[in-house]
Amino acid sequence: MKRISRAFSVTSLAALFAACGSAPTTHPGLPEDIAGDLHHLVYDEITVDIETTSEADLSLEVEGAGQASRQGLLMMATAPIGCLQGGLFAGACLAAAPFFPIIAAVRAEKPEKSRADLDEFYTRYTEYGFEGKLAERLLQRMSDEKLPVAAADSPRGEAQRITLHVHVGPPEFEHSGFKNGSIELRLRYTIELSNASGAVLSRKSHSVRYSFSHDTRSLTLLPQLDEWLEKIVSQGVDDMLLAWQPAIHLANVYPGQVEKRTFIGVKHREWVPVDTLMPRLEWEALDKTMPQERLAGISELSYEVVVWGYVDGNFLNYWKRKVLHEVRGLPEPAYTFESELLPCQRYYWQPRARFRYKGAIRTTSFSDSFTLLTPGPDCGVHRYTLPPA
Repeated sequence: MKRISRAFSVTSLAALFAACGSAPTTHPGLPEDIAGDLHHLVYDEITVDIETTSEADLSLEVEGAGQASRQGLLMMATAPIGCLQGGLFAGACLAAAPFFPIIAAVRAEKPEKSRADLDEFYTRYTEYGFEGKLAERLLQRMSDEKLPVAAADSPRGEAQRITLHVHVGPPEFEHSGFKNGSIELRLRYTIELSNASGAVLSRKSHSVRYSFSHDTRSLTLLPQLDEWLEKIVSQGVDDMLLAWQPAIHLANVYPGQVEKRTFIGVKHREWVPVDTLMPRLEWEALDKTMPQERLAGISELSYEVVVWGYVDGNFLNYWKRKVLHEVRGLPEPAYTFESELLPCQRYYWQPRARFRYKGAIRTTSFSDSFTLLTPGPDCGVHRYTLPPA
């Protein structure tokens, strides 16, 4: 069910007055997280339960010239503090402060036009089919990871069954209420893992949001939804089902870092470039970090690594991650490239271990990314972005 409501918050009128900021609308909280003790997790099969809602919250941050003018008065009152955050624009912001109510009233959109924009944007969202795509992608990812997925209505028999629940709340759309204004979309969701009796073993709640500008929202909505969908899938599969808890990270061995000092004596660490375009990456073995009392329960141990770079992005990101190598089934904590990398380039990589613990497939968590700097003639500063394909 759609509803239009007023959200009494301060909004920025233009880039010049951005320092005046905005106060977020209040919303009900998400369920309390439950960390769980998931390294004891043992199961024979997993069912998936995805719950979304057909309702949506469509609201206007300001509704009409009258409310916009009142918001302008509030902005004027807070300008001495807010404008100071504007840096180079602080002086112009303070000078324009007396005119904020007039500017706000003039820039206010007719409420019926803002509502029409919201309805159109919401229609585009519903056409995406978030629930169906989420279910499809989640099941596909679990299949890729070779997890034992069972249909929710299949007989359980003697099998130990756990359920992965994904609850996505009503999407929240808020139009700024100004001409050519932005629309902010927020999704709140909770991921739970429960046992056969329904007891929650672990629960994590999250919230994502993005402000879609008037000029680019038709281009950015679907890519942003794709990105959120992949994030939910990763949090459900990687964080809930696969990652060992408490988290274990495998440290890098090669390439490494050296300690240096700046010209004023401040210490910092820099990555050492490798000496070949087909380097061998090395990292810690699992037995260096896994608690010794757990090692006896581990079988089918292998390692994997992902290597990526960045390319010039789109409207969503200035740089966009591009995965170049994703290798699994390594018998040792090392990987040698089979083809040459680009010279004088900056790459990034993360390793992890994969194993069975008492029958359940588990992994270590990905650590913070490590940097790989390749050699090259007259290489001064390594390139941060990959050349266009």
